[in-house]
Amino acid sequence: MHGKLWTFFFALIAVALVILLPVAPAQASSVNVVIENESLDMETAAGNQVEWSWYIYNNDSSPVHVQAELDFQDGASHLDSYQLEFFGKTGTVQVDPGSGERLVLIMTASRLSSSTMVHAEVLITVTNLSDVSQSELLSFNVTLDISSIYSGEDSYNHILGVFVNTLPYPLDGPLGALLVTMALYGIIAVSLYAFVLPMILRRELASKTAFYNQTLKIMRTPVLLVVLLFGIVQSFSIIGADEATLIAVGSISMVLYILLGAKISWALYKIIVRHLLIKFNSKRLMDNDLSLLPLMNWIGLMSISLSALSGVLSVLGFDIMVILTGAGILGLAISLGAQDTLKKFFAGLSLLIERPFKEGDLLQMDDGIVVEVVRVGMRSTTFYNTFDPQYFTIPNDVVANSKIVNVLRPDARYKAKVDIGVAYGSDISMVKKAMMEAAMDHPEVLKTPDEMPIVRFLGFGDSSLNFRLFTWVADFRDHYRILGELRESIDANFREYGIEIPFPQRDIWIREKKDD
Repeated sequence: MHGKLWTFFFALIAVALVILLPVAPAQASSVNVVIENESLDMETAAGNQVEWSWYIYNNDSSPVHVQAELDFQDGASHLDSYQLEFFGKTGTVQVDPGSGERLVLIMTASRLSSSTMVHAEVLITVTNLSDVSQSELLSFNVTLDISSIYSGEDSYNHILGVFVNTLPYPLDGPLGALLVTMALYGIIAVSLYAFVLPMILRRELASKTAFYNQTLKIMRTPVLLVVLLFGIVQSFSIIGADEATLIAVGSISMVLYILLGAKISWALYKIIVRHLLIKFNSKRLMDNDLSLLPLMNWIGLMSISLSALSGVLSVLGFDIMVILTGAGILGLAISLGAQDTLKKFFAGLSLLIERPFKEGDLLQMDDGIVVEVVRVGMRSTTFYNTFDPQYFTIPNDVVANSKIVNVLRPDARYKAKVDIGVAYGSDISMVKKAMMEAAMDHPEVLKTPDEMPIVRFLGFGDSSLNFRLFTWVADFRDHYRILGELRESIDANFREYGIEIPFPQRDIWIREKKDD
């Protein structure tokens, strides 16, 4: 009983498949071809993509070789691209017994296409691999009806291209609709320029007066031009211009829209990046340091320019993928030929992003010299030697790999040290007192609870007892002068307390040679 029910169920499924899925009118004896579209005649607007698919099933006991080709009768010039291949493979496959392959045809209508018809024939050649003489050809005619996006039929003699012109004579014709439309677009543009845009920006940027003024100044004129340009383009449809004119006007307007958009984006980008850098520096309690701004502006300019160029080339009908592929190959060749320059460039990029130092900072280099940062470039960094006044430049890759001490970060304070030795037999407490008095009497030595001067007895030298005075000074740039003044004061105190500073002494023994 259950077996009969299952047989009846599978029979119903088979009948449904036969009804719902149209089978190819032509059949090879070794394969079944099922058309997976409702119809081979398709419609689309210019710029869109359409897909057809067939499922090819091998019901023979031998493997078959299937090759697919596309033959255009007319209309191929109205396509940006087309592709006929088996799913994820090429246009030729081998289909084993009891298995199948999906064949897909994709057509992309050009955005600048006029209303037209594309006729093509899909040719499928099936060859039985057990007997290559058994070769059969299946053909399918596909049709694509492309409608232009610049068609003006629905806008002819319509106010704003939407509302039917019911104005009295003499404004009842296309010219009247055009005049009223341009007047309305003028009112819209002026309203946006004078009232709407300032109101929107004031609401969003009420607490940032400078940011508001800059943004409003940038956006007013471009928004006015965009609205007027849209009205001018719409006017060609209203007066009934032919399709070729509409396509040309549409292409020109798209290029202008892209250029205006790029101009607005670039201006806003500069303001926003500057604002964010200032805000970032304020959070890090840093000065208004904008040394990173040129790099950020360069990145933004390149990104916006390349995006605008890609958009313009796409509007003009160029294949962006081909251009990007060529640019990638060119970039690879440049990178291989300029590895040293790129290494310096990325090292400079790292220095500008990580910010271990900035212009005006003092750095202590590996060899102990102290230099001032003059300029951090993309390829090299320029320093000023504070000991031996001269400028010198070091490549960024060398700077990035060097041990550098920034003596002004996190602040300009510096822990200065004075080392001195006294004669054996000196009173240690008096020595420490004399050194501490010199530090406490100096007005520029810091004396907060955390920064009090300290004297330490370091140890026993060859001919002296060695001591070290630790003091904090407010600015590293003053510590050389302060150390000199402290040494003078210590020497004066030692003289007052009778503390002797020894100098190296050597005893020389002369032995007389005895005569034989």
